[in-house]
Amino acid sequence: NWTSWIIDRTPKIEQNPIQRNITPRFAQFSAFRLTIDGMFAKINGLRIGKLKTVVVPTSEVQNALYFLCQFLLYQMRIFKIDSSNIKVSSNIIFSAPNGDHELKFPEKRAEVKGFNIALDRMMISFDKIFNSDELAKMRPSNLIDSEKHSISGKSYHYSESDPSLFTRAMRKLIVNLKTIQSFQTVYSF
Repeated sequence: NWTSWIIDRTPKIEQNPIQRNITPRFAQFSAFRLTIDGMFAKINGLRIGKLKTVVVPTSEVQNALYFLCQFLLYQMRIFKIDSSNIKVSSNIIFSAPNGDHELKFPEKRAEVKGFNIALDRMMISFDKIFNSDELAKMRPSNLIDSEKHSISGKSYHYSESDPSLFTRAMRKLIVNLKTIQSFQTVYSF
C-alpha cells in the first residue's frame, strides 16, 4: 500500500506541547470584560442599571450583577479577603449578622428595600478590596462610604423614582474596578 510506505518513511517530528502559564491577571481579563458605554457600566456586555428613558430588561441587569459578584469574589481571593459571607449560585446572597440578603434587582417597588440592603453588603465588600494593603500604592478615585450609601459623594441606592442614581453609581464602581485591573497588569499579586 502506497500510503503506508510513505508514512513508514516519513521522519517523525517530535512535538513539544506549548507551555501555557495562565496567570490570574490574564484569567480575569478573559472572564470579566469591564466597559463603559455612554451612561452605562457594562460587564461582559451586560448593562448594570437602567434609565427612565432606556428600557433595560431586568434579567440583563440581574445577570450583570451576577458577573459583578463573581468578579468581587475573584478579587477577594486575590487580595486574601474573607468572602465567606457571599454566596453566588443561582442567587446572590450576602450574609450579615441581621440575616441573609439577596441581591435581586427589583421588579416591584416592594423589592427595592431588600435590594438596597444587599447592595450595601456588596459595596462594603468592594470597599474592603479598595482599602486593602495591596492597593496602598493606588486607591481608586471613587470612594465608597457605606454609612452614607454613597460612592464619590452620590447615593448608590436604587430608586424607582430616579434609577439613574444607581446606574451612575455602578458606572463609578466599574471605573474603580478598571483602575484595579490596570494596576494588576503592572504589579502581580
